[in-house]
Amino acid sequence: MANNQIVPFRRGPGTVAIPQRVRNYIQRGEITQAQGTQLARLGGRLVGAVGQRLLNSYLNQNSGGDAHDVKARLGNRPATARGPRARQRNPMTALHNMPGAGKGQGWDMSDYSNMSHGDMMNKLWSTNPASSNAMAPRGHGYYDAFANHATQVMTNMSIGPATPISCKSRIPNSTLLKGIDTGADPLYNKQVPQLLIIGPAPGSTQATLFFKSSALTTDPIASVPVDSSQLPLQHYPSGPDDYMVEGELREVIPTRCSVRIRNFTAEINRGGIVHVLRMTTGVNLIPQTTTNEALDDLCDAIRDHARTRTYEGGDFSGNGLQKNCVVADQSRALMFQNFNQAVVSDSLSWPARHLPGTTDTYPVFPVEQWLYDPTYTPIAILFEPFINVQPGSGTAVGNTYGVTVQSQFLAHYKQGTMLANMAMSAQSDSNKINAHRDREEASGSTFHKVMDYVVPIAQTVGSLAPYIAMAAA
Repeated sequence: MANNQIVPFRRGPGTVAIPQRVRNYIQRGEITQAQGTQLARLGGRLVGAVGQRLLNSYLNQNSGGDAHDVKARLGNRPATARGPRARQRNPMTALHNMPGAGKGQGWDMSDYSNMSHGDMMNKLWSTNPASSNAMAPRGHGYYDAFANHATQVMTNMSIGPATPISCKSRIPNSTLLKGIDTGADPLYNKQVPQLLIIGPAPGSTQATLFFKSSALTTDPIASVPVDSSQLPLQHYPSGPDDYMVEGELREVIPTRCSVRIRNFTAEINRGGIVHVLRMTTGVNLIPQTTTNEALDDLCDAIRDHARTRTYEGGDFSGNGLQKNCVVADQSRALMFQNFNQAVVSDSLSWPARHLPGTTDTYPVFPVEQWLYDPTYTPIAILFEPFINVQPGSGTAVGNTYGVTVQSQFLAHYKQGTMLANMAMSAQSDSNKINAHRDREEASGSTFHKVMDYVVPIAQTVGSLAPYIAMAAA
């Protein structure tokens, strides 16, 4: 039998006795002295076989590598008499038992194939959600912007140093005080379909709510932008000589964008229909030139699309539902685009050159350019008009929805600024990032339940985290 006796090892002030098996791992360089000491202290707090099982489970990578998870699983088990030594487990067995392994959100088999036990240990110590999902079973995969930090990013090819930034946009906000109300649009108080399109555009606007402005088919549509207060706000040119944007944030490429939707109407009033489509092609939606008839046609196309998923208002109760954007154009997703830079309409080939009935040009904003040529898939959410009249009250009540959009970018800042000096070189591996993309694409337009988890930012980002939080300021 192996010697599991507790023996002294590099004893000194503040050190503890380290089991022989842990000593062997330290001597072979598979864990550090500090890690061995931490394991010994953790195991020493538990008695007999329970403590031994804790150490063995940790050293065998315990199905995901989180020691606190093992402690939670073993801490309440009663101590048992020591029996015959268990058969040595194959290291791949623990990997196959990882949460999510082989289920579309787990680790990549190619990451660990044909590795020695020592190499496998070193790989798991250094892995992160960008290089593998082995350490990120809590969220909805690599493209989950809520679960993964902006620094945990990978690109299809090398792009050079850039600063990872993250921003959040919310409804309700100062413009949409009541959220999205299916009983009335936010400007004209009419019961009309409302189309919300979200995505990581190269500007402060990360979502836009579109709806008809009137019953006339030839009138231009109405819209309400949803901006992130953490990004420099969109500049609106006052004339032909006012298009230049000066700021420290110069250009960006998107890396992740996720949306969460929650229906916070009283349960007795929940209802209505919501259509969801993760779009793979662009659409011309410029409020000054798009007519109500064109918006009706687009809404019909969303309703009838083969990939559209339809939900009821009650499906968004509780914590709500979540969806991630995914790459739509790989080549353009790696091209840095000027941030908040509007262009004049007659400089582009696809929009109307002038405002209807005039010879005036107009600005085409980054979110409108992105909608026509998307880098990541826009997510279209169509709220059908709905009101509910409670018996005896006579009052019509619509459903009210809250929306949270989380976007992440790699950014270039003005040279010499603090955030330009915080630039890092993102990992690049086309095989791994394509595998993550294929998994996300396979989910189509289906929403997923919001998962409860805590993002280990301090563990994964370290001293960089406080500065990254200032990136959008």
